[in-house]
Amino acid sequence: MFLTAGLCFCAWTDQKWSRVSNEALMLLAFVGVMEWGMGFITGALPFLLFGMLLFRFRVMGAGDGKLMAVIGGYLGIQSGFYAVALGFLAGAVWSLWRLRQPGLAAERFCYLQEYVRAVMQGRCLQPYDSLEHADAPHHIPFAVCLAVGVCIYGVVRWMKAL
Repeated sequence: MFLTAGLCFCAWTDQKWSRVSNEALMLLAFVGVMEWGMGFITGALPFLLFGMLLFRFRVMGAGDGKLMAVIGGYLGIQSGFYAVALGFLAGAVWSLWRLRQPGLAAERFCYLQEYVRAVMQGRCLQPYDSLEHADAPHHIPFAVCLAVGVCIYGVVRWMKAL
């Protein structure tokens, strides 16, 4: 229940201010460690590493990576994987929906093509996008997608238990 409330708050802050609250993440992690002990940390660590890798290339924000770690800590590695994967799926659907804006899909595919060309020619990886302009039409509040993924996973798990 605490995870759900925290996810809703983090999704709200990401939607409203384009930032996931570090204070909320720290509180969620603290409660998770107090409740689950080392199990929380072992569940969170793979998600944190993956999230920070994605942040390194500016595919998503650091708060989103930390939120993935909290989800993995509460749900464990396997359940966390399914919940986060559903969140990525929700994000993909939302992103595709936003690409319907006139010219945005062509702009983003041209940007991707130039990025791949620059990486191939320069032989070095560089950040894919700048996270400075959170109001850009191709940015989505990913914490909302992660919260949706956890909710879908919870509903599916609850329905299987019936």
